[in-house]
Amino acid sequence: MYAVEKNLTVFSLALKEVKHRARNFVNACYYLVQGILSSRILSRNINFRIYKTIILPVVLYGCET
Repeated sequence: MYAVEKNLTVFSLALKEVKHRARNFVNACYYLVQGILSSRILSRNINFRIYKTIILPVVLYGCET
């Protein structure tokens, strides 16, 4: 029984670490392009294209690893 509890504890710690890293990664990506996305010079369509081509693939790749 002790081995199962130990494995569950290790798994939950690893899961917390993955969630923490993913959250930090998403925040870093967002703050990196926040100036571009909040600019009134670029249209909403261009901002959405930037999001689809830069932010979304990076976030999805970060979630996979």
